[in-house]
Amino acid sequence: MMEWIKGFLEFHNRLPAFDNVWSSLPRYPGNYVPRKSCRLLSQVSGKEMRSILIVILGVFTAALRRKTHTARPTASQEREFKRAITCVRYLTDFALLSQYWSQSYSTIGYMREYLQEFHRTKDVFLRHWATKATKGRADVVSKELTEQNKSRNVEGNANGRTAAQKARAAAEDRDERAYLVNQVLVEDSHFNFPKIHLIMYWADQISHYGSLPQYSTEFCKTSHKALKDTYRRSNRDNSIPQIIQGYTRSHSLAVRELELAAWVTEDPAIQERLGDVVRPKSKETRLIVPSGARI
Repeated sequence: MMEWIKGFLEFHNRLPAFDNVWSSLPRYPGNYVPRKSCRLLSQVSGKEMRSILIVILGVFTAALRRKTHTARPTASQEREFKRAITCVRYLTDFALLSQYWSQSYSTIGYMREYLQEFHRTKDVFLRHWATKATKGRADVVSKELTEQNKSRNVEGNANGRTAAQKARAAAEDRDERAYLVNQVLVEDSHFNFPKIHLIMYWADQISHYGSLPQYSTEFCKTSHKALKDTYRRSNRDNSIPQIIQGYTRSHSLAVRELELAAWVTEDPAIQERLGDVVRPKSKETRLIVPSGARI
């Protein structure tokens, strides 16, 4: 969705206004506000995306309806703005509802309704989902039309056209070029990809198996932290053996620490012999390693 929004704002010259509103968001407990501008966000975590879902509709609406320091939108742009706001509204409402830990028949019905409205209005972002190949063909069409219009204007100017006629002809050429480029972008673009297809099953999934947050993959991602920390300690050159060695070493030390703690619990007399290695701390026992020692 963020890629659609950025493409839409850039096409209508509203990206600076969006960044201005984005950067002025106040911080408050429970909400994460990215420090970078929208166009500089390359990767967004799950926590950040949940926070963005809460504010994205308001920021997007404010950027499109801003009247100061921006060009006045045309009537056609006003219609597109309204349709884009409606699309973003229903998609964000659908996503926020799906995060509820407790669902009812009413909320599931709302999810189905919001999804239908999203599919009804999503075509406003279709041209901004074009592939690089499609955009290349659109650029070729635009350049060819520009050359044709230049040749035609040279012939018209030779026939003595007035300034008003020249302005009218230039406006017609721009409209024709924009229409044909848009046709190329829309005809070769589609929303037929897995993420859009899967959300149609969310309501039925909740009805049969319960709320969706219980299937979140973030619970599993915490196990990656040890491997990531080991990678950061490596020299990034042939890092896989270093990651395996470092993780194995840390795991072995943790297991050894638990064994020593178990011995101390079973036989307090061992504490005297392991006093320089095991130090009780409340109910836990930690392995003491001298600073600077190589393990």
